[in-house]
Amino acid sequence: HPAMVAWANAEGWGEKATAALSAGHAGIMVLGIWTVLNVLGSLLEGRGPEDGEDALEWLKRKLISAPIIQIPLASELAPFVEAAVAEDEIKGKLRFSASERSAPAISSAIRIFKNIGLLADEEREDSRRFWAAYEVAAMALGLPVAQPRRTVPYLADVVAGSEELKFWPLIYGNNPTAPDNPGTFLEEQ
Repeated sequence: HPAMVAWANAEGWGEKATAALSAGHAGIMVLGIWTVLNVLGSLLEGRGPEDGEDALEWLKRKLISAPIIQIPLASELAPFVEAAVAEDEIKGKLRFSASERSAPAISSAIRIFKNIGLLADEEREDSRRFWAAYEVAAMALGLPVAQPRRTVPYLADVVAGSEELKFWPLIYGNNPTAPDNPGTFLEEQ
């Protein structure tokens, strides 16, 4: 807003140039916010590039969908925007789900119905049914839902000796699309 006011009040080329600098500064701040929210947030959640996807293409689709994520209710369109700008071989790998950040009630309702369906399906493996039961109970009791589901299986693998204890997998678990270190991943790009 201050950049728009400065531009509107500017008289002459000198003042317009100064106002343009403040507009550029505001634009860089917005780009930084989008990068933290959508790019770094995805990396920390363990949702990096899909198998076979170029990291710069992944970064492009995350930055293109970032402005939409900040619009309440419209944020549910962000995965469709990402799919539209993704390369053809990646489009089939993208999963769509309601955003817990922007539409928590919708996301929670969808997850509860899916989990109740998993609980009723006796042909499912016991671990899937266990986590479905945990999610329903955790949502009802206000406990963390997603983080334990990522961290507990990873810690079980560490205790079993099939995984080495590392910091980042404690956050996003055994996710094959997660980078080994989000900071290193961003430096490489």
